[in-house]
Amino acid sequence: MERRCASLLPSLFPLRPRELFPLYHLFAALGDVAGGEIDTVAITDPASLSSLAVRKNSLLRLFVADYKPVERRVRIEGLSKG
Repeated sequence: MERRCASLLPSLFPLRPRELFPLYHLFAALGDVAGGEIDTVAITDPASLSSLAVRKNSLLRLFVADYKPVERRVRIEGLSKG
């Protein structure tokens, strides 16, 4: 969580006071697959995308991070059922 006052580097970290850091949401979503196995994810453009897949029992969590500042579509292929 951001401090009570504004960010010291607002151009790099444009958070408002008491706003949650973006990674908070990732860690919260990983809670139900804690102790699971990390699956391999192939990315065709690793300079602009990253991905993490975690599987536990029949549950799969797939996270995709896009580094480009424009909205775009991403195709996800080859997911198999545990």
